[in-house]
Amino acid sequence: MSYVFVLMYGIVFGGLSPLTAAIRGNYFGRKASATIMGISQFPMSIAMLFAPLFAGYMLDTSGTYLVPFTTFAATISSEVDWQFQNHLSSLRAAQERPLHRQQLSR
Repeated sequence: MSYVFVLMYGIVFGGLSPLTAAIRGNYFGRKASATIMGISQFPMSIAMLFAPLFAGYMLDTSGTYLVPFTTFAATISSEVDWQFQNHLSSLRAAQERPLHRQQLSR
């Protein structure tokens, strides 16, 4: 079972970094790619710094990982919901916008 996990984790994580960099470069342009990457990595770095400290403190005080895991799950769920709602509003706005003649010829 652990071999399946290692294989899947390697494929997903190994493909995530180049894919994310390529999408940023394609969407925002090569000049802004590094700035966008730095801005988007900053909150993740802060979370990666404090999450283990929070989890360890809660384990020491309550004796269980229930509180930190619930907190992390709620945080991730709210982020996914926010991203999904943001994406839906972008799609609705794009559907309501009229196309120009140049866009129709592509």
